[in-house]
Amino acid sequence: MKIAAIDLGSGTIKFSAFEKNAGNWRPLALDEINTELRKGMGASQELQPGPIADTLAAVERFMLSATALGIARVPAYGTSALRKAINKKALFDPLRSRFGIEALVISGEDEGRLNLLGADQRAGVVVDPGGDSTDCAWGNDWKTAATASLPFGSVSLQEQFGLEAPGAPIPQAAIQSLQAWVKKALDDFAPAAPLKKSGLLPAIRMNAPVQKALDLFAGRAKDRYDLDDLRTLTLGMAAMPHEARAQLIAGEPVGKVDRTPFGFASWVALLEWMDAGSFLVEPYGIKLGAALMLNGFSN
Repeated sequence: MKIAAIDLGSGTIKFSAFEKNAGNWRPLALDEINTELRKGMGASQELQPGPIADTLAAVERFMLSATALGIARVPAYGTSALRKAINKKALFDPLRSRFGIEALVISGEDEGRLNLLGADQRAGVVVDPGGDSTDCAWGNDWKTAATASLPFGSVSLQEQFGLEAPGAPIPQAAIQSLQAWVKKALDDFAPAAPLKKSGLLPAIRMNAPVQKALDLFAGRAKDRYDLDDLRTLTLGMAAMPHEARAQLIAGEPVGKVDRTPFGFASWVALLEWMDAGSFLVEPYGIKLGAALMLNGFSN
């Protein structure tokens, strides 16, 4: 049995396909393309023609991949950028007419809960970093889990704190300012209050190239990572120029390379705010959770 889904994303569109084998779901494809869907939305909250066209081109490639895998039905879902967009039809109509895809915008609460559905059961809270938000979920039942869609992501943080020349090393002072801002934002964000000093074990959703970079700075792959491993990765990657960052996380879309350190810095701030000294890496999260839900396998 095979299932798939497309996350239309805010900065990166993702295609995930899984196959059930011996009672467990294993990945067949975990592909990403940088499309910057939220780029240029501005105060009007309108999707722009360029990012829409790039997203549709990526979907066309993903549908070819699905066909090659023998998967006929590929549902799609939108998250933060599409929750805000006032002209969703500009993307949803061609998705339906060109590819037969019915797209669903999921709430921030469901975004967090679907991460929990697809995640390592050891985790007390699952953290899903995005371009425009960072979604968390915790609880024993994914359908009724508590959630918090934190008001920051790697794209929005780069826009706010990335004052260096494009691709240049990021000053440590900028990282420190970002982390102080994130902690203040968390203090001011009531839905996140139960996480502060909660003692929950976090699992952070990461793609394979990012985990490989974490392993490099941690000295080896670990079942459970220390917060210092993430601090070292954050400062090390921030100090690199673009070319070195691209080599470090080879396989990630090029458009994500220079914003990734800003995301890392926010993860450090979140774990410090939670008083969490260690964390798990979650490879699937919403990728599997959404594919299960959208294909009717979530009960």
